[in-house]
Amino acid sequence: MNEPTEMELKYLVKNDFDLSDLILYLRANGFEATSIKFVINEDSYFDTPNKDLLKNGGSFRIRKTNKGSIKGTFKYPIDNNDVYTKRLEIEKILTENSFTDLINRFNNLQYNLKSICPFPVLEINNHRQEITLTKNKNCVIIAFDTIIYDNKSLEHMLEIELKEGSDPNILIELDRLVQERFHLESTKQSKYQRGIEQTKLATLIRKHP
Repeated sequence: MNEPTEMELKYLVKNDFDLSDLILYLRANGFEATSIKFVINEDSYFDTPNKDLLKNGGSFRIRKTNKGSIKGTFKYPIDNNDVYTKRLEIEKILTENSFTDLINRFNNLQYNLKSICPFPVLEINNHRQEITLTKNKNCVIIAFDTIIYDNKSLEHMLEIELKEGSDPNILIELDRLVQERFHLESTKQSKYQRGIEQTKLATLIRKHP
């Protein structure tokens, strides 16, 4: 049985980035926008005292949305690719927003989570706009995120995630289109990695203005 995977492109974007310009450009290149939605996510990330998940590119979180859903997610890198990231992604529906429920739902995971601390090391508030695009039976989700890390630092990120059953080569095509027109800064860092980095920087700036 194949493990569930996440394959996606990630870009850091500036305040003046216009998502509608990107969608219009992609539509002109054969993509069709089929749906759009807005959601607010509140993410709490957990790790070991030594931040072993962070060091190895993994993450373990609880996500609560303004729609009322609560979900636990474990991610871990499983492949290197020059263009997109590929990670193991295991998701579980939670009945409550608690670390106990999170651990109980993932008690049969092959990764050892016994040393995970019960207190979040990072909290993120993310206002997300999602647009579903299709082309030649391939489907991706474009997410434009406005992210606040620990109420200290704000940045914008664009993600393009491949939906199950679609050809990964569509991500390579999308990356080419995005870069040739918008010249965005690509990143392989997760939000967890970005958040830890950005909060450290924000704290340093406050100490040494």
